[in-house]
Amino acid sequence: MYDTQPHTKNAAPDVVLTGKNLSCTSQNITLTYMADGRRIGFMEDSDIYALFGNILDNAIDAVSKTTTPSAV
Repeated sequence: MYDTQPHTKNAAPDVVLTGKNLSCTSQNITLTYMADGRRIGFMEDSDIYALFGNILDNAIDAVSKTTTPSAV
């Protein structure tokens, strides 16, 4: 399980990506990402959770409505 956890060098996006990855896995959605958390170090953690959580929720919702295997 450790190897599947993101390592963006910022704890907030790591938490968001870990949670959303688990959600995607349970829905047979492949989540791929490339992120450098140091670039958003100026943001408050709560803003990162809200912004990226919302972005990924919207993407997961859109992908879950498709009929073909998809990736976020």
